[in-house]
Amino acid sequence: MKLFSIFLAGLVVSFSASAEFGEKVNCRTETTGQIAIYSGYASCNAYVDGRYYVIDDYVQPTTHQYTYINDIINGRYASCRAQVPFHSYQDVTSEVCDYKPISSVGFFRIEGSTETLVSANGDDFDGTVVKKELWVDGVKQSSSNSSVDGNVGDVFVVKSRVTDNDGYYTDATKSITIIYRPEDICDVNPRLCR
Repeated sequence: MKLFSIFLAGLVVSFSASAEFGEKVNCRTETTGQIAIYSGYASCNAYVDGRYYVIDDYVQPTTHQYTYINDIINGRYASCRAQVPFHSYQDVTSEVCDYKPISSVGFFRIEGSTETLVSANGDDFDGTVVKKELWVDGVKQSSSNSSVDGNVGDVFVVKSRVTDNDGYYTDATKSITIIYRPEDICDVNPRLCR
């Protein structure tokens, strides 16, 4: 499984490339329609040496209503297009699955401090995210966004849980190490950025 991270203006979001739709769950085979099956003796008129000849052949079950029948008549190759008799309808089935939501921990380091904003993030391929929950060092937070602060080198374990409209949930965990993020040089000394 490959893990990618995106860094955008201090926000880092990690996601798994192999689970872009979330984990498949509750897979089942469902009838999604019907298809006509054609089979039996088919015949048509082939024109050979100025005359029409009826040629026929047995056609194995197929989804095609028309086929070409070939024969040798008076030593000459003959072919014509024939309608294959209708045989029956056959159910078309396919695998249908629900998908768990995708969960991730987002974080943003505040310039000029050791404070880091953390958030529970998620998406659901086959529905909607109905709940996002966040824990910091095992303590459930009151919302899906919070902040952590401490001494440089302190480590916080942040867990995100995302629940979808089908009741499935997925957890993601990330260790956040506190660092000091210096202020942007343009904020400190705007003359350097002109």
